[in-house]
Amino acid sequence: MEKQVIITVGREGGSGGLEVARKLAEKLGITIYDKNIFEHISERFDIDTTNLQKYDETPRIKGITRTVKGFSNSPEQQVVEMQRQFLREKAEEGQSFVVLGRAGIKTLLDYPCLLIRVFVKADQESKIKRIMDELGYDEKQAAKYISWVDFKRKNYHNQFCHVKWGDPASYDIILKSDRLGIDGTAEFLADYVRRRMANV
Repeated sequence: MEKQVIITVGREGGSGGLEVARKLAEKLGITIYDKNIFEHISERFDIDTTNLQKYDETPRIKGITRTVKGFSNSPEQQVVEMQRQFLREKAEEGQSFVVLGRAGIKTLLDYPCLLIRVFVKADQESKIKRIMDELGYDEKQAAKYISWVDFKRKNYHNQFCHVKWGDPASYDIILKSDRLGIDGTAEFLADYVRRRMANV
């Protein structure tokens, strides 16, 4: 892309935010960093990230972790800092990309590029159906799973970011994926990004 744009995507459990983010990146012809970020980090810094992946997008455990003189014994904190270093380097290189979750808002807020912050939601009925279809859960299990995922993501985000998870004031655009479907939502966002870029 001619101009650098970085898009952070937050999402509710079951909203299809991952699929939206991936399709958005594809439509814009840019890279997406989601769980694949560990592969990139491993390659870039020549380290084995296998044992760290279980701490991805996971909040610190209160009362167990400590920070002394800027150094933390929290593996969750270490994973966040590793991801932040990688994303900052990509931003400084001028790369355009989409980042799914991973405290991207705080990490990339101060870079001199077009930063677009997106949050993907959906109605509860739609989210439950998606989880039932994807994971084979019954309705009660799906609802419980969504609550657990959202609780975890909210705590993680609020620990490592300066803005609140899902708060309209924290994002440029919040939308429900079940209104236009996954493809329609990604296309809508791609058009939004292109229009924003035209006005930079």
